Amino acid sequence: MIGLSLSMCIKDVLSGRVPEAKVTKIVTNTRANSDSDWDRLIGRYHSIYWRGHTTDQVLALIARLREQDKIEQPRVNHPDHEHHINKGWWVPDDTYDSTSTERAGVLS
Repeated sequence: MIGLSLSMCIKDVLSGRVPEAKVTKIVTNTRANSDSDWDRLIGRYHSIYWRGHTTDQVLALIARLREQDKIEQPRVNHPDHEHHINKGWWVPDDTYDSTSTERAGVLS
């Protein structure tokens, strides 16, 4: 499955709603260019979205996904890129269109 929201997809994996092994990638609207950007982003998101999980759990999951190149940030190279998750934040691998700004999500 392909995720379209870092905050919600990480929450789903941490809670066991979506198995980590099923995640092909997460395409996010974030733009973290450096490790310090990631640290700030994780700190902010942890206090809002992932507060039911330890910092170590969050850091370990994000580190694994980053090491496997499973987190894509189109805004790093294309600052105007934006996609919407109003139809859900998970899509099957075969329905993802990286050129579309509208997504047909299946889980929300």
